[in-house]
Amino acid sequence: MDWNDTRTEDPQDRCVHELIQTQVRQTPDAVAVVFEGQTLTYRSWTPVPPAAHRLQQLGVGPEVLVGLCLERSLDMAVALVAVLKAGGAYVPLDPDYPRERLDFVVADSRPAVVLTTARLTDRFAVSDAAVVRLDEDRETIARHSASAPPARAHADNAVYVLYTSGSTGRPKGAVNHHRGHLQSPAVGAARDRLEATDRVLFKTPLSFDVSVEEFFTSLICGPVSYRQTGRAPGIGLLGTS
Repeated sequence: MDWNDTRTEDPQDRCVHELIQTQVRQTPDAVAVVFEGQTLTYRSWTPVPPAAHRLQQLGVGPEVLVGLCLERSLDMAVALVAVLKAGGAYVPLDPDYPRERLDFVVADSRPAVVLTTARLTDRFAVSDAAVVRLDEDRETIARHSASAPPARAHADNAVYVLYTSGSTGRPKGAVNHHRGHLQSPAVGAARDRLEATDRVLFKTPLSFDVSVEEFFTSLICGPVSYRQTGRAPGIGLLGTS
């Protein structure tokens, strides 16, 4: 009887970025990310460590939040992994959201750093947060070490904070941890069943929890194809290749 055969390997005390690093070691030359004709293999995903070092320099570590106000791009993919490697947790700031909501999320979550680009810095207001513009500050970031930063996060540290719609009042931040994400049934099933010929539709904006499974689970399971389909925001393909 295997109708209810839902057993999966338990990642136990691992973090999301540690499982991605396992994939780097296993398939370094496999394509990790493809976006509009640009390709990065796991081995050549070199912008991640310097960005993580820069974040740690700015005080990012366990339970420290980093706002992400980015459009879909290679920079978004790099930023997501870099925040986790620095030991922090990310807070999505969807640039298509109204200014009032973005200002509220920034004020309520109080991120230590906001990662964005030059043309998006006018979408939100910050007070104490350091603002890193991934385009204008690219050379500064690249001066940091290309080696992996010291590991700081543990399985019970936060991986992200996503804000509710606020339809019944003020938006509230919902926290998930590395352990909680990796032990979810959906992630376990995907890790056991995704194969090299499979594709995962990356259709969800970062501000919704399904995006976490679509993005990180694909990177953990194997090479990722990540590209825009047309001009519709929030639509792309993310899956094994």
